[in-house]
Amino acid sequence: MTDLRHYDVIVSPAITEKSTMASEQNKV
Repeated sequence: MTDLRHYDVIVSPAITEKSTMASEQNKV
């Protein structure tokens, strides 16, 4: 998961935020 996060950061910070929100929803 960490690798994907770093990849998102390189691609675009906006995508990282969306991914984080999605991860939070999945955890809940």
